[in-house]
Amino acid sequence: MKNFIIYSELGQILQFGSCPDSMLAMQTSTGRKVLQCEANPLTQWVSDGVLVDRPVFHVSTSTEKIVADGTSEVVIAGLPAGTDVRVLGPVSSSITADGSDIVMTFLSPGDYTIRAVLFPFQDYEVIIHAT
Repeated sequence: MKNFIIYSELGQILQFGSCPDSMLAMQTSTGRKVLQCEANPLTQWVSDGVLVDRPVFHVSTSTEKIVADGTSEVVIAGLPAGTDVRVLGPVSSSITADGSDIVMTFLSPGDYTIRAVLFPFQDYEVIIHAT
């Protein structure tokens, strides 16, 4: 049996599995490639045909606790332009970062999960507690 991953032309790991040696070549399809290995798609990707670690965002978050008064701010700095930023909580939203600091305020109390996604970076996640 061979362990393998299937990855996109961008190097994103799409699936993984195992198969008999004789079936490894049959795992590819248009726009998808196969690599014999084991991998973690959350932390690894394929660059130039080689399995490597995904880079991490160099992000800073000013605070993880905030008053839900509409004026207190959370500042997230360091996200590159094109990063998809999703806010999940009592009120949800999403934006695409433009490379500048992201400033957020909250009116509704609760826990907000902020997730930043931009391949090949590892996803960044922080929970903001708004009271």
